[in-house]
Amino acid sequence: MIKDISNGVSRRFVEKGILDEENKEICSYGLEIFISTMISVCMVLFISIICSKLLEGIIYLIFYCSLRTYAGGYHAKSHRSCILTFIGMYSLVILILHFYIYDFQNVIFLMMVFCNLVVILCNTVDTVINPFSDSSKKKMHRISIFTMLFHSAVIIGMIKIFELYGMGVYALFGDFVCCVLVAIGFVEKRIVNGRS
Repeated sequence: MIKDISNGVSRRFVEKGILDEENKEICSYGLEIFISTMISVCMVLFISIICSKLLEGIIYLIFYCSLRTYAGGYHAKSHRSCILTFIGMYSLVILILHFYIYDFQNVIFLMMVFCNLVVILCNTVDTVINPFSDSSKKKMHRISIFTMLFHSAVIIGMIKIFELYGMGVYALFGDFVCCVLVAIGFVEKRIVNGRS
């Protein structure tokens, strides 16, 4: 459905003279990604509103998306799988934090160490189908390391200095979910490259 919508919009752009025929495929792919991302973000915000956690949901999205943009990671095979994975992981975070938020004091440090190690050790994980150039990958890896270090400082500040424990934990889980996907993508790429 998302592919049909993006193809239809791209076709209309060509008919109206807004877009050249040779750029239609690029526009269509960009629209697919945009629509899929907006559906995922809107669903997370909707779930956050239902659970009275809108600010926490926004913080989760900011930390997740800002790291994911540069660190890369696992990519689902279809838009539906991507959206369901994204919503499912956020729903799991909400459930975990709803029932166990006060028991995370000892785990926070370990989660932060895990996130930093994954970002440092797993060079930016691109997709097997659409790999980055080596120079782009190095630049994105440096940015992802800086982003993770900055996030860590902000999370520590939120939890320890400003006493915003709940917000800090949602921020940490945004990074943690992203890093789990980076680790899965890293392993998946190693397995695929090992077969070729």
